[in-house]
Amino acid sequence: QTNNIFYGDADGQNLLKLTDTKPPKKVNYFKADNDGKRIVYTVLKDTNSDIYLINNNASNNLQLTDNGISSQPIFSPDTKEIAYWQKNQGIFSMNLATLKPLKLVNLTSEINYLLLWR
Repeated sequence: QTNNIFYGDADGQNLLKLTDTKPPKKVNYFKADNDGKRIVYTVLKDTNSDIYLINNNASNNLQLTDNGISSQPIFSPDTKEIAYWQKNQGIFSMNLATLKPLKLVNLTSEINYLLLWR
């Protein structure tokens, strides 16, 4: 069992380990952008979760949130932003050029579905 993200050929060859997450931390969600060049993912430790962004060649691993309540990140169709959920706060977007979060929807209760950007 692994707690990391690997990137490789469609046949499973040429695997590259993108993340180096060690227990008690684990990657519990990830999503690639439209061309597969970047991956946004959530790292979970106990009940805390934060969002990271990494290139498919393992470069530029960047922590996007550090509040312990952010999860379920997805890319916008143009891949210039992500949307994500913050527990008991709402749905946010973040411009990946400025890294500024913007609250889109106020939600103070748990959501039981994944975000979808149309």
